[in-house]
Amino acid sequence: MAGTVTVTSGFMLEIDKVQIASFKSVSGLKNEIEAIEYKSSTAQGKLEIKYHPGASKWGDVTLERNYDGTSNLYDWFYNLTQNFNPDTDKVTGAIYANDKNNTETMRWEFEGAWPSSYEGPELSVDKNEVATEKVTIKIEGLKKVK
Repeated sequence: MAGTVTVTSGFMLEIDKVQIASFKSVSGLKNEIEAIEYKSSTAQGKLEIKYHPGASKWGDVTLERNYDGTSNLYDWFYNLTQNFNPDTDKVTGAIYANDKNNTETMRWEFEGAWPSSYEGPELSVDKNEVATEKVTIKIEGLKKVK
């Protein structure tokens, strides 16, 4: 049975069940399983190489939004750079997409997260573009729940 195409009008970031900001793009929702190589010999002495799944690893999630003058993303990043405690400062959260009727169409939940990079707007008087900001989040677990 074929599914329908999901159309989104924006993405939301939740940290510890609190909506933080809306975004125009999200990348890096990725889970990869390490391949462990095993070498063995057959009864005829022929070398075989087989693979088994190893540890999971997750991509860095990058969120981009139009800059609205608020500083909550930068403040989150900056405050952690001043005094990061890996035992207490990692958060859980979710990224979800809404359609034009503001109905949630997809949801990804993550854990063990912290902002590893913040990028402010590119400033130039030669361009007539909307200013944007980006935040990159390191995660230690990702699950698609919707």
